[in-house]
Amino acid sequence: VTINPMTSPTTDATPTWSWTVDQTEGDAPVDHYLISLDIFPAFETISESYHVSSPLEDGDHNLIVIAVDKAGNQSQAAGSVVVVDATVATPTAPVANPNPTNQNPVWTWEAVADAHDPVTYNVYLDGVLAESGVTETDWSPVAMPADGDHYLQIEAVDGLGNVSPISEKGWVTIDTVIPSTPIMTELPEYTNAQSLTFTWTAVTDAVSYIFRYYKDGAQEGIDTVLTPSGHMVDISGWQDGEEISADVIAVDAAGNQSEASGAVWSIVDRTAPT
Repeated sequence: VTINPMTSPTTDATPTWSWTVDQTEGDAPVDHYLISLDIFPAFETISESYHVSSPLEDGDHNLIVIAVDKAGNQSQAAGSVVVVDATVATPTAPVANPNPTNQNPVWTWEAVADAHDPVTYNVYLDGVLAESGVTETDWSPVAMPADGDHYLQIEAVDGLGNVSPISEKGWVTIDTVIPSTPIMTELPEYTNAQSLTFTWTAVTDAVSYIFRYYKDGAQEGIDTVLTPSGHMVDISGWQDGEEISADVIAVDAAGNQSEASGAVWSIVDRTAPT
């Protein structure tokens, strides 16, 4: 018995084996064949092919064929191993970082390992195929999507052409709208204090504030402040007549910055009148 060559590895989980038998003139004709697939018991067939009706698991599968003639003589067993690879692992959900963002988003995901490289990826943005054959494990749209929520999903494709189930959705929020401008609380025109506390109105979507202060118009310092409840500046070393002024910028979770507030100011005067 000669089993005909088969493609291996194959993505066909229900392959068909076929074979031929050489007979010498005068020999009893073949009556049937004994077939055994993997560890399953042998069975009889008169066909010179065998089709697997239930999908095989990925891996090696060995078919054994023995010809039996009408006199009961059995041929030597012929074997044929076929490697089935009909699946590829489902990718993890892609992750956008940072999220939210005011920039064109970049998603990343874990590489899918497969016995038959190379693995490429089909990328779906908001449910629509955006690109196929992606070889890297990160992706960014050609054009920045509109403000709002967007999601990415991916399929893995192995070197044999198997396509995985689609991944879970990886979400991102795009926000390019700048926050409202905070309003600072006015200071007294003159101060003899050793420190000043600056306050301003809270901005609804702000997660932090950039506080800047100046001595006689030249920037003296810049701080990141998480709340508008008060930010103290030490002016104990400042001299009479020097002006302290400050403004503040609101920053939202996407990194958008508001316009700077109007500056407030005060002049140091610690000298008593005579």
